[in-house]
Amino acid sequence: MAKQKKESIVEIEDLKVVGKIIIKNWYLFILLPALSGAIAYFYTHRLEDIYASKTQILLKSEDSYGLEKVTYGNLLQNNTYEYTASQMRVIKSSDLIEETIEKLNLDVSYFIIGRIKTTEVYNNMPFSVYSHQSNTSSYNKEFRLDIIDTNQYQIAYQHGEEVVTNKYLFGETILDNGLFLRVDKNKNLNSQSVLTLSSIEYMFKVNRRQDLIQKYVSSLKIENIDFTSIIELILEDFDPERATVFLDTLSKVYIDYSLKNKIEINQNTIKYIDNQLEQVTKILESIESELENYKENKSILNLTREEDEYYNKLVTLEGEKNILNFKISSIEQLKSYILNTDGNNFLPPSFYIIENDEFLKTSINKLYDLQIRRSNRLFTGTDKLVTIGEIDNQINELRKNILTYLVNTKEFLDKEKQTLETKSLKYESYVKNIPKSQRQILNIERKLTVNEKMYLFLLEKRAEAVIARAAIIPETKVIEKARSQGVVRPNKKDIMSSFLLAGIAIAGLIAVIRFFFFQKIEFLEDLKEQTSIGILGGLPFLESLKGEYIAMQNNPKSHVTEAFRGIRANLQFFNQGEEEPKIMLITSLHPGEGKTFCSINIASIIAKADKKVLIIDFDMHKPKIHKGLKLDNEKGLSTILIGQSDYNSVFNKVDVENLTVITSGPVPPNASELVMSKKVEEMINHYKPQFDYIILDTPPIGLISDALVLMKNVDMSVFVMNAKLASKQGIRHIEEVAEMDICKSNSIILNGIKTKRFRYYYGKYGYGYGYGYGYGYGYGYGENQTD
Repeated sequence: MAKQKKESIVEIEDLKVVGKIIIKNWYLFILLPALSGAIAYFYTHRLEDIYASKTQILLKSEDSYGLEKVTYGNLLQNNTYEYTASQMRVIKSSDLIEETIEKLNLDVSYFIIGRIKTTEVYNNMPFSVYSHQSNTSSYNKEFRLDIIDTNQYQIAYQHGEEVVTNKYLFGETILDNGLFLRVDKNKNLNSQSVLTLSSIEYMFKVNRRQDLIQKYVSSLKIENIDFTSIIELILEDFDPERATVFLDTLSKVYIDYSLKNKIEINQNTIKYIDNQLEQVTKILESIESELENYKENKSILNLTREEDEYYNKLVTLEGEKNILNFKISSIEQLKSYILNTDGNNFLPPSFYIIENDEFLKTSINKLYDLQIRRSNRLFTGTDKLVTIGEIDNQINELRKNILTYLVNTKEFLDKEKQTLETKSLKYESYVKNIPKSQRQILNIERKLTVNEKMYLFLLEKRAEAVIARAAIIPETKVIEKARSQGVVRPNKKDIMSSFLLAGIAIAGLIAVIRFFFFQKIEFLEDLKEQTSIGILGGLPFLESLKGEYIAMQNNPKSHVTEAFRGIRANLQFFNQGEEEPKIMLITSLHPGEGKTFCSINIASIIAKADKKVLIIDFDMHKPKIHKGLKLDNEKGLSTILIGQSDYNSVFNKVDVENLTVITSGPVPPNASELVMSKKVEEMINHYKPQFDYIILDTPPIGLISDALVLMKNVDMSVFVMNAKLASKQGIRHIEEVAEMDICKSNSIILNGIKTKRFRYYYGKYGYGYGYGYGYGYGYGYGENQTD
């Protein structure tokens, strides 16, 4: 019959399969989730809680004094996006992280050892450990410390293959085994607390500085809040207090770093002006001394008005020439800075002395910006990066432009200087007409006045620089102090849920694998689903039948007896309308499945129906029928096949009427060869007219091939499967045997069905308490009904 197409995605039969899988493996769905839940509990209990702290920094505040902007122009002003990105890299730089670690003394980690887990502690320790960074032998080594009293402690650590344990005094330097440590006691270790603290087991580790830097760099997250110059710093740590303190300290270190450049530029400017002032002062002192001596020697008191006018004009021209010389000197220094800077010198000389030159200011600012960007890139990379090469190209191009401009500016200043010198020569000629003594004093006074003007000019610029320094405040400021965000990892509820789901998934996977690959055939419906071979019946498992081979003797109305009656009734439906099978072969796949028990009881139940039945024990390898029926085995099948006994001399009568038994006889050395002899067929043909049924009890086909040889001589082969051992693989093997078409008919008996399932299926099919005879199925009980 063709299978009907499914009308829906999920059919009732599919749900039955799922239910069957769950019911068969219910204990897996309880035990595995419970086990995974217990593992998750202990696992999460041992996990350290990871806390997060967060702070926010404003990179560009407008809190700066006007004079600072006037003095330094747009120096350090950058593109907002690039500036923010570069500052985020600066904050995560190894140098700033290391400076923060050094300020907080984080080179040593402290722990408290508990019964289940070891907890890291940051604060409130009764002692502090100091270790020099050159002491490499102590890196990452576990030092266990026990407080003995307020003055003494005991320390234990692994050295090579042995554990070293020593006692030391607090404050004493430890120099053993290459160590360089000192343990100092803190204020909270005193005579009142020592008893409590001595019961706690402590541990500490000395961390390698580079490992610490890498740890905090990887734990620190920096994000830019959209459309602002505000960055958010998030740090994860095992200790919330340490994370908060670290962020606060890092913010302070970064702000100090941002001020450093401005302060260095200011100091460079003041230093440059001071050098010029020192030279001018020496010149002034020399000229004043010369003038004083000259006047004293020549007794000159005053000059005429005309001479004084020439003199003043000449002085003015000389002053202008000196300022031009000063500007030319600044240009020369700028040229030297542009030509000789190695990429690490970010502080240009005092170019702002050349006033009102916007192009030069803008270009120098841009060059400084590129140098800062290059330095920031080098914080996290090498000079081989593509971005470093691009910045270097921009710097080189900008240098060329600035140098060209400086050369042109210097040429212009040189021309102005020549013009002034021409005018000076004119007035000098006028002065030459003045008497020599008076002319000499005019020259000296002119030099004095010119240098005094230069001195005043430099003092003015120095005053501006000093005032600008006082106005320097950080553009960067903390707008939200570090605050703990609580536990961020691990999410113990999610871990617990994941473990429970994993336990359920594993239970489901095991159940599905067992169902499809290792499924036991535990009841008749399973057997029916797995094979098309006819099912003769099922037998229940009954503990009271241990050692009993004839089930009906003690209780003729028991479940097992009724099941065998059902099997007897079902025999008539085989062979499809032909004569019911007269010669039956009963075998199994494995030993211990109950084939001998079934052979004896099927023969007995048929004999009870007034049928003459002969049962022959063909298991000459390991015979059991004579033991089960308590018969003598001195002669039997083996003696017939070797010609020592005739056919009728080996009959054994038992308590069951109409039942005759031929035991296996003495175990021969060539049992399988005897089964293959022609004598077997002759013997069966001899007995066939004398009996209504002949039942052959044969060895398991999974071990010995005797049953396969005998199948050609029988009408039906009966395969006994025990619910304890029956599997899909066993069904496949039986079907392969059936496909050989050796025997006219094949059937299966399922033995050892559990009581609850047995009753359930009887109720399901409507047989009722009496186990009436139904089509195709007889139910019975017996796992101990073994061979």
